[in-house]
Amino acid sequence: MAQFKPLSPPDRRSVPEDEIIFSLRDGYVWASWPGTNASVRLGRYEMVPAMMRDFLEQDALGQRMMGSPISRHFRP
Repeated sequence: MAQFKPLSPPDRRSVPEDEIIFSLRDGYVWASWPGTNASVRLGRYEMVPAMMRDFLEQDALGQRMMGSPISRHFRP
């Protein structure tokens, strides 16, 4: 099983809901959270990067249309 580095906001004490661990099992990408038994199958590896890029592009477009920077999504 491949495991990717958790994502967490910079300069914050880490809590489980702030970290996501992406894993690759049997050709599927999974998201899980430290300290929990929860995991979600995101889809086949070949499709997940495109879905993530699409999500980020849609979010950026929405932010530009609203005139607010993406950085407002992140808590200090």
